Amino acid sequence: MMRSVAAFFLMAGIALAEGIPDAIYTHTLDRFLAEQIAGACDAYTFDREAADAASKAVEVASGLSETELTALATQVPMERLAADVAALFKERKIDAGKPASFCRAGKAEIAAKTATGTYLKAK
Repeated sequence: MMRSVAAFFLMAGIALAEGIPDAIYTHTLDRFLAEQIAGACDAYTFDREAADAASKAVEVASGLSETELTALATQVPMERLAADVAALFKERKIDAGKPASFCRAGKAEIAAKTATGTYLKAK
C-alpha cells in the first residue's frame, strides 16, 4: 500500500519531505484520506475539483515554486508517511478490509466539516 501512497503524492504534484510546510503535508493527507474513502465506499465520490482548488491554494500560500515542490517529491519520507497514514486510519477507525468503516469515516468527516469531508460528495 505504501508504494501507492507515494505514487499518489508524486502524481498529485504535492511533495512530502522533512521541512515541507505543515499546511501542505496536512492537506495532502486529508486529500489522500478522501480519495481512499471514496474508493472504498460506494456512497461517496472524490470531489477532484474541490481538492485540486485547495491544493493550488495551499501550494500558493506556501510560497514555494512549482520547481521547489516538484524537487521535494523525490524526498518522500516513507517511514513517516506510512506511520501518519496508519495513524489516520486508526484515529478514524478505518479497517482497510472493511468498506463500511470507510463509509462511517466519510459520514463523520462530512458531518464535522473537515477538509477531508469537503473533498467527498455523497452519491
